[in-house]
Amino acid sequence: MKKMLLFRGGGVVLDFFTTIFERSLRELGVETVTVDTEEEPSEELKRGLSEGAFSAGLCCNFLGLNYSLDEKGGSIWDVFSLSVYHLILDHPFHFDAKWENVPERMTLLVIDRRHIDFLKKFYSTTKDVVFFPHGGLEAPIPHPDLKDRPISVLYAGNLSRIEAQGLIPDLSSVDRYDALKACRSILSALTEEPEYTTEETIERYFNEISIGFSDEELKKEIVRLRFLESFAVSYFREQAILRFLERGIDVTVYGRGWEETEYASHPNLTLGGVIPLAEVLYEMNRAKVVFSTETWFKAGAHERIFNGQLARSLVVTDDSSYLSERFPENRELFRYSLKETAELPDKVLALLLDEKKAREMADRGFAYASSHDTWTQRFRNTLPDIFANINA
Repeated sequence: MKKMLLFRGGGVVLDFFTTIFERSLRELGVETVTVDTEEEPSEELKRGLSEGAFSAGLCCNFLGLNYSLDEKGGSIWDVFSLSVYHLILDHPFHFDAKWENVPERMTLLVIDRRHIDFLKKFYSTTKDVVFFPHGGLEAPIPHPDLKDRPISVLYAGNLSRIEAQGLIPDLSSVDRYDALKACRSILSALTEEPEYTTEETIERYFNEISIGFSDEELKKEIVRLRFLESFAVSYFREQAILRFLERGIDVTVYGRGWEETEYASHPNLTLGGVIPLAEVLYEMNRAKVVFSTETWFKAGAHERIFNGQLARSLVVTDDSSYLSERFPENRELFRYSLKETAELPDKVLALLLDEKKAREMADRGFAYASSHDTWTQRFRNTLPDIFANINA
């Protein structure tokens, strides 16, 4: 049996996902070898590559995608004619320049179906693209009954408007349109019509002001203005949290940036700070409700949803076409529209007060996620060709 190559050395988040993938593939009988990109290639790795010991590789957010045995050589995927599966955990427009040089035998895995449309329109190097939704992890501990959990509502995630500051470009060189006016108009459109993707909203704006960009020019403007998405995400995320607090619902948040908000000292808000990703799974088991907001996924899902279900918590999330397909009757989780954020606290409070209904929904969510939405299930059901390659 051939082995599969994985990579670490990309920081806490990417290395955490590598650990998840190692475990999931191992459960499916796949032997993996993990390469540390911060170290020199080992002789064992070089020998294995030259002897054909590996069938394929799995990379995440470009970590390992251009891995080479020496500075002058090409990537190991091209040099040794290996297939590589490349999972992108964010919108592709965050990696603009990197798409110019990708391996010939790359299968790109995206977590939102709409990302496929974006890639096909703007990046010709991405030929083989597969929808690969997020999966979930279950903490190996007993799951307390909802009524015995001390946290009413838990949200785990950074405050994106704080992080978006680093994405704001220098707009002084823009000369074909009023950049500040465009930013205000596009952000307003995102919050008023959140059913559209960021790229759709930007393109619609330029069409409205009669600027005829070529596809290449339009792509550059989308990449330039992509930071507006983070502000729109933050707007809806904070609106929901604030309305929970004002309704008297206790909320515990984990992640960066929350301590910088004007409501950080609200009596119903508990700041959990930054904790390791693995610990978030344990904290979800202390929460009655795990609240999730999509990072502007319109046809995908965030891993918070499945992690929350696997903690046997009641999951509340904004909707996407993918989620509405998977959970049309709201029996395993509760979906809401971003346009209905104002009514959300009353709906969540009603669920919390109806212990029987909440418990049944949480139990159904747990059972469904356990059999359909773990990372192991993702690999088994979405990428069966991985195992054909390995057993060849």
